Amino acid sequence: NTHSHSHPFSFFLMPTTYYLKATAYEAVHDASALLRLFDGTRCVGRWYANGVAFCLCEVESHQALQALCHAAADVASVVATPVIDDAQLREIVGERSGQEKRDEDDEERDDEDKDDLYVIEYVFQDGVRVEGYETLAKMTAEEEREECGPDLRILQRWHDLGTGTGVIVCTCPFALDVQRWAFRWTGMCDWTIHPAVEEKMEREGKR
Repeated sequence: NTHSHSHPFSFFLMPTTYYLKATAYEAVHDASALLRLFDGTRCVGRWYANGVAFCLCEVESHQALQALCHAAADVASVVATPVIDDAQLREIVGERSGQEKRDEDDEERDDEDKDDLYVIEYVFQDGVRVEGYETLAKMTAEEEREECGPDLRILQRWHDLGTGTGVIVCTCPFALDVQRWAFRWTGMCDWTIHPAVEEKMEREGKR
């Protein structure tokens, strides 16, 4: 007889989301060649910046993940990190109060299509990792809007609790908006900010 047991963190039983970062061994003039390395995965999104391709995707098994990395071995070095989203972070930290989604009541600006896109890699500083994740988990949508300002919009945010790192994808009209936001976290984490383009924008730019 088989028995079903409810796992305390049932989301871990779903396909794992990975943050994939492919760095070309040498200059790649065709960015789409790097982005195509992620074909065949269930992509949440993929972006390109300065010879590096970023991808957030679901992979069914470690075998499939290793096959993907092996196929890319001649072109690029691929680092794969399992990550969780904000909702899963709140589940782990204990904030199960069901906060509203960040983008549900955000007002859209008429000129949003002119915003620039950024891929941000963050790492919490020593000694403040737990405090940092608790701060993120407890932050309400209203508090986040006040912190980000009126023009910066978070599209994706994923976390690796084991290393205190993560990735954020956001848009805003001016680089100053990102720098102002990063400054508010200076005492807690370090950011690497990559000016990036979406896959479709990169391909359109080649035409």
